[in-house]
Amino acid sequence: MTFVINKIQAFLRFIDPRTFKGDKWLWIILFLLGFFSILSVYSATYHLSYRLKDGSTEYFLMRHLSFWLVAVGIILFVQKIPLQRVLEWKGTPFLVWSGLALGGMLLVYTLFGTEGRNGANRWMNIAGFDIQTSDIAKLTLTTYLAYFMVSRRKTLDTLHTFMWLLIPVSIYCLLIFTQDLSTATLMAVVSFLTMIVGGVAYKYLVRLFFASIGVVASFVAFIMLFPDRFLPFDRFLTWKNRILKFAGGDNIAFEHNTQAAEARNAVINGSLTGVGLGKGVHKNNLTEIHTDFIYAAILEESGLLVGGIIIPLLFVALLYRASIIYRNSKNSFAGLLAIGLAIGICMQAFLHMAICVGIGPVTGIPLPMISMGGTSLIITSISIGLMLSASNKVRRKVSRTRISRSKNIQPRFVGQ
Repeated sequence: MTFVINKIQAFLRFIDPRTFKGDKWLWIILFLLGFFSILSVYSATYHLSYRLKDGSTEYFLMRHLSFWLVAVGIILFVQKIPLQRVLEWKGTPFLVWSGLALGGMLLVYTLFGTEGRNGANRWMNIAGFDIQTSDIAKLTLTTYLAYFMVSRRKTLDTLHTFMWLLIPVSIYCLLIFTQDLSTATLMAVVSFLTMIVGGVAYKYLVRLFFASIGVVASFVAFIMLFPDRFLPFDRFLTWKNRILKFAGGDNIAFEHNTQAAEARNAVINGSLTGVGLGKGVHKNNLTEIHTDFIYAAILEESGLLVGGIIIPLLFVALLYRASIIYRNSKNSFAGLLAIGLAIGICMQAFLHMAICVGIGPVTGIPLPMISMGGTSLIITSISIGLMLSASNKVRRKVSRTRISRSKNIQPRFVGQ
């Protein structure tokens, strides 16, 4: 552990503080999440690392730390992108549509061209790295929605513009939902909220809301009422079992779902103050403790008074800072993209927390910026970098406004 601390200190000495541009509070939130992430991943994986890596307890920690250093580098690079000028570039429409098409092609390839893992096709392997393509799709889709709503702001009340927003969202969600229902649902909700913020006509959004409720209710009725042998996908049976377990009460749910039971026991064991860093017991019985259930490990070791309050507040603060960026940017592409990305990050975070404390059915949703995982961390770092880029422009804009106002102040002379 001392070796890791020395490496972090050396990295901080190398970095010039002036390099960290944009909203300073965003940087503080980022580094606090990183602090919790490194401690939590180390505590959750040192037993696993000891068993798998011949007595080395720091293998997964060093792997996670390397991804964090790459993530910080990506943030420092992306924050320099002048988002306010993107709409002025002639090649912007091509880049946005190409990104949307790339996300769709990755989803299609993942669905039909990869081997399943744990009964689902969610990952593709590139150069030895497993990439969850839905993370890339979420970024490209949010970028498309922000760009299209800003470029068509005068026609947001027309059905034609609404359909150009709805169709890509529907295609992405359909490609994802057969393998990852939770991610597809999360993507649909985030897109819906982004449309609300972007100013889409409420008459279309209300119709979409009620139509979505009807579709969800019909789908749940279909998988619950049809015999298991008639369900077209194996994942449908998995969802049916999860719904039955979750709706059947504590005894049924936790008797048949050891992961949910251990996560809940970890939260109970942590109580208010926690058992202490590295002293968690139930985390050793969770197979995905470092990804899908890391919040349960945090609550067991730090308690509700620390992990149960500080981490949710950090994500609330992230969303609040994004809302300030959006408000000050006067509905520009940069501001709308920042709030859309922040909504996606925070919605995923609170869904993960809800699952870990037992108020949601078990799904494979990592905790952004905290769970161990290369793809999720890298894509989230790109999102944070874009938010910082937007905030950097806003800060300059506010500063220039104050300077111009000060220049227009007329001096008052004695006797006037």
